[in-house]
Amino acid sequence: AQVVVGAEVERRTDRGGPHRPPPNLGPWWFWVKPPFGFLWMLGLIGVVVIVGVFPIIRRLMGRLERLRNGVKQFGDGDLSVRVDVRGNDEVGELAHQFNAAAARIETLVQSHKSLLANSSHELRSPLTRIRMGVELMGDKPSPTFKQEIRRNIAELDQLVDEILLASRLDAREA
Repeated sequence: AQVVVGAEVERRTDRGGPHRPPPNLGPWWFWVKPPFGFLWMLGLIGVVVIVGVFPIIRRLMGRLERLRNGVKQFGDGDLSVRVDVRGNDEVGELAHQFNAAAARIETLVQSHKSLLANSSHELRSPLTRIRMGVELMGDKPSPTFKQEIRRNIAELDQLVDEILLASRLDAREA
């Protein structure tokens, strides 16, 4: 509704009072009034959240980076590597589980190496006894029989040497 008072036209609001335009507050008023005021407030809240969350994210990423480095070292063959367990959250639980699995794997590999070394040693004794028995038999069995036994003994002896060599190479790498 418009009311003519003298030469001026005055606008009235729905409540009946006069409607006045906001005073000219300068060029920055454009960025503060809606909808830009809301966007600035939203941006400011976003920056505050990012600044507040950054230390937490950085700490978490540091723990994950240490865990990743430990897993990489373990994958490269260093079975003695363990990861520092910090915190009681999911990352700490993952580090704990990694350490437990690494310990089990290291024990299994050491047991395997020990088994190889011990089995090759244990095989040498019977081979030596067979060799002595063949020599003490003299010429009673046929020469082809003795030759076959000697060939089998040589083959077993070669296998034992290969097992010992593999065991020694594994021991040097560890």
